[in-house]
This record gives sequence, structure tokens and C-alpha cells, in this order.
Amino acid sequence: MYRVVNKQALAKRLLIYFLPLLLVGVLIGAPFLLLFLGAFSLLVWHYHQLYRLSDWLLNQRSFNPPEGEGAWEQVFEGIYHLQHRNRKKRNELA
Repeated sequence: MYRVVNKQALAKRLLIYFLPLLLVGVLIGAPFLLLFLGAFSLLVWHYHQLYRLSDWLLNQRSFNPPEGEGAWEQVFEGIYHLQHRNRKKRNELA
């Protein structure tokens, strides 16, 4: 159900993401440009995930969370389980 993301797994994922960019950047003579573009694309992806989370929490009537990827899947599922538990407790009190 819940998986804890450890720092080693996170570091490994970042290395797998940025190392090819660095290598290609060195080959074409622009390593900082490719690293910047990679970091920028990662930032855009995270903002997109934040938008999806905000849209689900504020605008959607669905109880089911959107499909997440990576650590965002855990965030969506964690919030879903918190909402489910709170709904269950509220119904027990009524």
C-alpha cells in the first residue's frame, strides 16, 4: 500500500535521468545547456503534476485519484487513503 521513498532510490533515479544528458552534452560541447534543459523539463513535469493534484482536490467530483507516475503516484494514493479514512470516520460518527 504505502512505500517509503528512500534517498538512495531518489539519487539513483536522478542519476539515471541526468547522466545521459550530461554525456550527450559533453559530446556536443554544451553540457550545461543540456543539464539546464533537463532540469527545466523536470520542473515543468512537477508543476504539471501539482496542477493535476490541485484540480483533483478542488474541481473534480471523483473520489478516485488521477494516475500518478513516480513519487506522485504515492502522493495521490496517500491523499486518497486519508480522504477515505476521514469519510469512514465521519460516517461512523453520524
